[in-house]
Amino acid sequence: MTKNEIKKYILEVLENRFNIPKDKLDIKYLKLPLTGEHFQLSGYELGELIFEIEKFTNKKLDLNSLAMYELAFIDRIACLYSCDR
Repeated sequence: MTKNEIKKYILEVLENRFNIPKDKLDIKYLKLPLTGEHFQLSGYELGELIFEIEKFTNKKLDLNSLAMYELAFIDRIACLYSCDR
């Protein structure tokens, strides 16, 4: 699975599951923190998103070995879960 496929899936989940408006999902926002002012996901919602990505990619990461900020950005999450990294 490529980074771009995962990014696209993340954006779909953000729109459909977390009701984030499409105008907030522009490519220019991919490097903003998901729990920050722009996206406003809670820690619980971020966990749900990670779980959805794991189901989609059929890949589990050892989250204990990562710094929490590594899961805060769409770009970084896509990189961690992609096969082309």
